[in-house]
Amino acid sequence: GAPTALLPAPGMSNFGAFSDSPGRGAFAHDGRLWAVYGRTLYEVSSDGTGTSRGTGAADGNPVMMDTNGDAGGQLMITSGGSGYMLDLTSHVLTTPLASGATMCGQLDGFFVSLNAATSTMRISESLDGGTWSGTQIAQRTSASDPWIAMILARGEIYLFGDKTGDVWYNAGLSPFPFAERPEGFFQTGIAAAFSLAKFFGTIAWLGRTEAGNPAVYWMDGYTPVKISTPAIEWLIQGYASAKGISNAIGWSYDRNGHKFYILTFPTSNRTWVYDATTRKWHERGYWDSDLSDFLEYRPIFHASCFNRNLVLDSDGFRVYSFSDTT
Repeated sequence: GAPTALLPAPGMSNFGAFSDSPGRGAFAHDGRLWAVYGRTLYEVSSDGTGTSRGTGAADGNPVMMDTNGDAGGQLMITSGGSGYMLDLTSHVLTTPLASGATMCGQLDGFFVSLNAATSTMRISESLDGGTWSGTQIAQRTSASDPWIAMILARGEIYLFGDKTGDVWYNAGLSPFPFAERPEGFFQTGIAAAFSLAKFFGTIAWLGRTEAGNPAVYWMDGYTPVKISTPAIEWLIQGYASAKGISNAIGWSYDRNGHKFYILTFPTSNRTWVYDATTRKWHERGYWDSDLSDFLEYRPIFHASCFNRNLVLDSDGFRVYSFSDTT
């Protein structure tokens, strides 16, 4: 057979430390890095120094961030059910969506927000995240299961219910420019809203079908394709039966020619990782000497910036840099 090697997961060197915890989201754009720890939004410099850009609500869920680029000069953050807007020049943080903003993204200069409680998608004015019209909204009509999760990827909007999902695109319509893509309806929902992550040029998530079996999928065109094995699905079903999986968190990173999707189950203290390069799964953990057990993997929410793979701490206040020598 072909030679096989067992390689370690990367070690972590300290990059920065903040006064709030834990890490809840990271975002890098145009050589700048932002991270949310606890209730505080930090801008992180190349030497690891964090400067507070304001505070917001926290509900235990991850935050999402995106920017409308140089033309708009704004960073949107959803945290604790509210939508915040950071002016990237003045560093002033405002709250244009004081409630009803669960997730966010940006497409063609429009910020897009999902209110999971009402299954409502809203958009901002073009290149103006401070203005949200009460008429610029859409609600689900293609299926009965409400939207509970959203991600913007590959120039489109992916919206998920617990059994099915839709794809929307910029159709150039007026007054609401976005429309549902007819071929974009798919019959796989999502089991954990924040398991959604951009991965391998597409998206990956912890999903389920109407039959109810939880599994891990990625999107091939507009078709969900299962990437979990029967063994992984047996483990996930055990987590679901014992403590639930709705708070599972997914994120991804590329390193050393490999592309990884990391899926953590916080209430079960376990983390599983899919390597798209080898098409194989492995487990990662943090050794707790008091419990004599591997717990969930501590790194979370990756951002590529300053020529580093930077990750936050899911149970502390540090930012780490992945290292092959640590």
